Amino acid sequence: DRSYAGGTLLTEGEVADEVGVSRTPVREAMLRLEVEGLLKLYPKKGVLVLPVSAQEIEDVVETRLLVEQHAARKAVPASPALLTR
Repeated sequence: DRSYAGGTLLTEGEVADEVGVSRTPVREAMLRLEVEGLLKLYPKKGVLVLPVSAQEIEDVVETRLLVEQHAARKAVPASPALLTR
């Protein structure tokens, strides 16, 4: 499943072994997830998975839908031929 509940303490080695990669990409991913507020890093101990509320998930999904719809409209300009179909 590779999902972790809020409050779970993980190490780079555990995740690397589970996913089947070296620790370097795991470390980079963990640093990025900390910046995004999803993990709290504890040097020499591991990372703590921070809880995410249902409202936070809903907000992210709604924002992503708006951004992706806008990007799709910009990427495919409407032409008169397409509009008459």
